Amino acid sequence: MDLIWGQPVASTDAWAGTVAGAVLAVDRRAVTRLVVKRGLVFPRRYAVPMAHLRRWDLDGLYLDIDTTTLFGFRAGREPEAPSVAVASGTRAAASDGAALHVRGLRVRGDEGSVSHLVVSRSRRTGRRFLAPEAMVVELSAAGIRLAVDAAELEGLPTHRADAAVLEELWETLYDSQAVPPVDLGGMRLEVSEGVVRLEGNARSATAISDAERIVRSVGGVAGVDNRLVSDWEIELAAASGIAGVAPELAGSVSAHTQLGTVQMEGWVPSDDARRAVVEAVASVAGVLSVEDALSVRPPPGEEPAGG
Repeated sequence: MDLIWGQPVASTDAWAGTVAGAVLAVDRRAVTRLVVKRGLVFPRRYAVPMAHLRRWDLDGLYLDIDTTTLFGFRAGREPEAPSVAVASGTRAAASDGAALHVRGLRVRGDEGSVSHLVVSRSRRTGRRFLAPEAMVVELSAAGIRLAVDAAELEGLPTHRADAAVLEELWETLYDSQAVPPVDLGGMRLEVSEGVVRLEGNARSATAISDAERIVRSVGGVAGVDNRLVSDWEIELAAASGIAGVAPELAGSVSAHTQLGTVQMEGWVPSDDARRAVVEAVASVAGVLSVEDALSVRPPPGEEPAGG
């Protein structure tokens, strides 16, 4: 989950305001309260416990309280130690003293711990960088100091909304022509907090490695979880599964795969053997469906005598 300054915040009965910052427990590096700014001319800030954050999406954050309850969380000047407020005015610096501006936080949704800071060299414009929490060497009321200099900052991932990253991923994959469209048709992509999860099937290991290489080149990608399975991997695993059911069938049963659909051909000695072989192949990781073209007949030399 991303908490970006300026994001809309809704209560149960109205739009409540915008994200103006967050209160962090210094020892756990976790967000305990969401700072909501309400009003333009004479804005007021409210420090809402994170327990009241019900859900979030591209349109904003949604609280489980109404505006009247929100008014009861009026923020003070500074949170008491061991907590610290982080907002657009928080002082931040790189290791070489270069001034940075905090633009938001990337938070693990379940526990509220900060995984990254969103920082930039300019207060309002320019590229936003994702600085891992491990780079934070100082977090206090005096400010934030990172263990990365201005030059190294340029090598950090770019922060972008997950939806924007996903859209560019598909555009880049199809435009590159490095991965055939038929292979792209078998892939599924999900983006969560900048981490891309690749799932589905491809015809070859080359297509899989090319897809991952292209995905990693897209701005805003913080990591890749590659779970793609090639047809060759499936065929090897299917052969192993068939041999596990009955080693003597290794030469009589074949499995040919096309993007996760396995066509089985050959013969088996009984209906029970047929079911066991099909079940073994269907359980292989990456198999989407099994087309059973097996025939049942006795092994050679055991055919019944003619009448």
